[in-house]
Amino acid sequence: MTVLNKDQNRSRVVMFRLSPSEYEVLKSACLAANNRSISDYMRAELLDPLQSGSRGSSTQRRFSEIGQALGELHSLIRDLSGRLSALEPALSRAQPPEVRPAMSQ
Repeated sequence: MTVLNKDQNRSRVVMFRLSPSEYEVLKSACLAANNRSISDYMRAELLDPLQSGSRGSSTQRRFSEIGQALGELHSLIRDLSGRLSALEPALSRAQPPEVRPAMSQ
């Protein structure tokens, strides 16, 4: 969060409308991020990335992280699939267990 010096004040207001469900999502995100207020949360989410010079928003960074995790998961699944394919010939040659008829009383 940006710290103001004594010569600065927040005199500009930015307003936009939200549906009730959008507001609940925003409020939940604010609480999860341990922000004091929705204003502080929105200021941090919108301005901090711009002021720090980082590329992209926090949402874009999160999607990038998710994409990376999905790529790793895809590699693990492909590796597991290869291992299972290598076992397939041995499994097809194996004899099925003997099935015995149930005893009638």
